[in-house]
Amino acid sequence: MIRESNKKKSIKQGMAGLLAAAMVLTSLAGGGYALGAKSPVYALDSATAKSVATTELKPTSTLYAATTTTPATTTPTPAAIKTAVTTFGGETIKLSLAQAVTRMQTLGSDAETALLNKQSDESIARGYKETVSAYYDAQSTKQIESKVAALRKEFALSQTDGNYKAELNSIEAKTVELYYGLLLAEENLKVTKDNLTNQKAIYNNTLKKFKLGTVAKIDTLTAQTAVLKAENEVAKAESDLAAAKMNFNLLLGYDLMQQVTLTDTLKQVAAPKGNLTEWIDAAVKNRNEIKGTVFGANVLNVILENMKLTTNQSSSTYCKQKVAYLEAKKAADDAPAQIEMDIRVQVMGLANKAKAIETAKATLANAKEGYRLALITYDAGMNTLTDVQEAQITSFQAGQAMNAAISDYDVAVSQFGHAIGAGTTRISI
Repeated sequence: MIRESNKKKSIKQGMAGLLAAAMVLTSLAGGGYALGAKSPVYALDSATAKSVATTELKPTSTLYAATTTTPATTTPTPAAIKTAVTTFGGETIKLSLAQAVTRMQTLGSDAETALLNKQSDESIARGYKETVSAYYDAQSTKQIESKVAALRKEFALSQTDGNYKAELNSIEAKTVELYYGLLLAEENLKVTKDNLTNQKAIYNNTLKKFKLGTVAKIDTLTAQTAVLKAENEVAKAESDLAAAKMNFNLLLGYDLMQQVTLTDTLKQVAAPKGNLTEWIDAAVKNRNEIKGTVFGANVLNVILENMKLTTNQSSSTYCKQKVAYLEAKKAADDAPAQIEMDIRVQVMGLANKAKAIETAKATLANAKEGYRLALITYDAGMNTLTDVQEAQITSFQAGQAMNAAISDYDVAVSQFGHAIGAGTTRISI
């Protein structure tokens, strides 16, 4: 027994010695184990091995470190990516259309350009003299420069405010389109979500019928496909809305992902006040285009009258200048009629757009009722799933059409207000 005990003791000591030798050899070979970390290599069941294994081993060689692997990064799901990309934040800014227009007319590059142009017009109105060589091809003379400068000064005195108003109108028109574009995207998302809700209801109803044995499996598959399509349409509408929001923030000078809540809603605005005769008279009186064509013709006439005294009237130079003047005079003479036609066309357009809203509302109401009846008759076994889905799609599309009709009309009303005023075109002085 003593010999056997000594034998076991000798075996334990030998194993410990072998383990120690292996550690030294590994260190010399570059494996470099040192005290501090548990070794993944050595694991002995004996008491001696346990006493050695409790001493932690950690790798110190660069070779061992190079063989360790970093846990793979989890790839985010498409839904998580979309959420991160389309999440708007910050303290919510509530913004009406009027506030948006005011912001655009006072901040940003367009507002700054309009103000600089106004200052330039005011300088000319005060008598600041610039070269007028751009108005004619013949050699400049002091007499022509003096006459043209006088015309420019006179025109600037009367046109500075009109030009500035036209540029502000242009900014307002851009803002209105931007605002309504965002409103339309919001409303379309609502309609798309309603469609998804209805498609899910159709699917659930079809599933119940299938379990009762009253419809075929193909009906449930068809209904399920319709739900998947509706979900995809919602996802697209959400992306469209996010893009519209970012574009809106960018142009209005907000942070790209700023949360902005529009306080105006998509509803039909009141029709312009007045009658056709009043609108035409106002447009002819106020529109910059008419004043600009008259000014251009007057400048070319001054140059032509001077050339009669200094240039052979049979020369090509004189003939070209005369043609230029006659074309400018024709444009000035036709301008009032052109503006009148513009007003008449816009009035007809407003009437058509108002009618389109009435039609869209009636179509939507009929489509919703058609969908309701289709559900009832489907439950009664008098029509098919296809009939129900067609009715729902018709209702969905009618909702989108009504939103678009209201947006088109409201934007057109805003544009008409500019058309009977100074317009949206600045006249170079």
